Amino acid sequence: METLEWTCNAIPADPDIGGPGVIVGFVAVAWYATLLATVEPICITMNQVWLSLQPERLNTSDWPLVSKIRGVATRQLLLRPRLGDFLRRDRTRGIIFVRILLDSLGDVQLITGTAILIAAWSRIKTMSFYHLQLSYCYYWLTVNSFSSCRAGGRRVATETIPWPIRVRTIISFCTVMLGIVLCSYINIWVNAAWDPLYEGRCFLSHDQSKANTEWLWIVGLISYAVYLLYFLCTMGQRNRNRVEAVRLRMSTKTDQWRKMYYAHCTSILIGKYGQHHSIFRCSLELCFYLPDILLKLLLDFVDIIAGTRDSLLALLGNMGFAAWFTYNIVDYKISNKELLEGSESTWGFGQIVPPLRLAARGKTRLAKWYAPFSDEEKIKVKGEVHRLVAPRDQKYQSNFVEFRSHKIVYRRYAGLFFCVCVDTNDNELAYLEAIHFFVEVLDAFFGNVSELDLVFNFYKVYAILDEVFLAGEIEETSKQAVLTRLEHLDKLE
Repeated sequence: METLEWTCNAIPADPDIGGPGVIVGFVAVAWYATLLATVEPICITMNQVWLSLQPERLNTSDWPLVSKIRGVATRQLLLRPRLGDFLRRDRTRGIIFVRILLDSLGDVQLITGTAILIAAWSRIKTMSFYHLQLSYCYYWLTVNSFSSCRAGGRRVATETIPWPIRVRTIISFCTVMLGIVLCSYINIWVNAAWDPLYEGRCFLSHDQSKANTEWLWIVGLISYAVYLLYFLCTMGQRNRNRVEAVRLRMSTKTDQWRKMYYAHCTSILIGKYGQHHSIFRCSLELCFYLPDILLKLLLDFVDIIAGTRDSLLALLGNMGFAAWFTYNIVDYKISNKELLEGSESTWGFGQIVPPLRLAARGKTRLAKWYAPFSDEEKIKVKGEVHRLVAPRDQKYQSNFVEFRSHKIVYRRYAGLFFCVCVDTNDNELAYLEAIHFFVEVLDAFFGNVSELDLVFNFYKVYAILDEVFLAGEIEETSKQAVLTRLEHLDKLE
C-alpha cells in the first residue's frame, strides 16, 4: 500500500472520478483559491515596505550599508509612480474585490466538498480503493482551499453576525463532521479489506510515510471542527460577552501567577548561582519565557486552522497542504496507470461531476422492453432492479440474482450497471458474455465510451442494441459485422 512492491489485480476504470478533466478541475480550482488568498497579505506587506522606504521615514542613524540599500530601493520605487499609486489608492479596492471573489470561491468549494462526501458514501462499497483514494484527496483539496478562502471563519467586527456567515458556518461544520466520519471509515475499510488478488481492492503508491499517518490529517480536521463549533457557540451577543469575560478573567489570573512564579524562581536560582553569571541568567530567562514562545506558536497553529488570511504561517501551511495532495493525486494516477481495466482518458466536467453523479444515481440511461408493461409497472421494475443490484458486493456475490420469477444478469462498468432479465432456464454465462460484447461494441463505436455518450447519443445506442439483440435473443456475435452495419447507417444520415 505504501510502495510499488505490491502485485495488484486490475482496477476497473472510472473516468468520472479518475479522468483528466476531473483531476485538472479539482487541482486547478484548489490552487487558484490558495494562491488568490495570498493577494491580501502581499498587498499589505508591500504597503508596509513602501511606507518604510519613504524619505521622511528613513533614519540617518542606521548603519551606512542599510541606509544605502534603503536609498537605492526608494529611488527605484519612486521611479515607478504606478506602483506607488496602487499602494496608496487602489490597494483597498483590490483587497475588497479579492475578498468578494474568495467568498464566492469558498462557497463553491464548500458545495463541492459536500457533494464529494455524499457521492463517496453512496458508492463506498462498490468503488475501488484507487478511486476512493482519489476522492479522499479531492475532498482534502476542497477543505484546504475553503480554509484558504476563510469562508465561514472570518471574525466580524459587527455586533450581529450576517446570516450568510451563519449559514456557511453551519454547513461547513456539518460537512467537516461528515468528512471526519468518512475519512476514518475509508482508512479502516482500506486496511481491513486490502486484497491484492481481488479486483479493485489494492493500489500502488510511492508514499513512503509510516502506516496510519492519515489519522494525523483527521486530527487536524477535528481541530477545525472544534474551531467551527466554538464559532457557532459564540454567534450570539450574550454568549460572546460571556466568553470574553471568562477569557479576560483567566488571562488576568494567568499573568499574575506567571509573574509571581518567574520572580520567585529567578530570585532563588540567581541567589544560588550569583549575580555575575550573565550567560546563565540569560539562559534562565529564556527558559522562563519558553511558555510564551510555545503559546505564540500555538496561536499561529490556530491561525492555520481558522484560515486567517494575514498569517504568513497559515498561507505557507495551506500551500504545502495543497502541494502534498496534488502530489498524491499525480502519484496515484501515474502509478496505477497500467492496472486500469479500461480507459480513463475521457475529459469530464471537473468539479461539476460529483453533483451530477449524485443526481444521476439510480437514473436509467437505456431500457428495452420485450414484454408488455404499463408505464407504472416499468417505473416500479426499474426501481426494484436498481435496489436489488446496486448494493451487491462484487467480491462475495455473483453477477446473477433472482428477481420475481426470472433472473437478473448484470455487469458493472465504472459507475454503470448493464442488466438483462432472462428466464430461469436461460444460460446466464451466455448473457453475461453478451453484455460484455455489447459494451465492447459501444467502446469501439464511440471510442472510449462514457456515460455522456449514452445520454447525448441515445438513438445510436438503441441502434447498436437492435443489432446485437433481436426480440430478446442474441442475434450477432461478430463485432466487425455490427460496426460495418453501423457505418452504413451513418452514411445514410
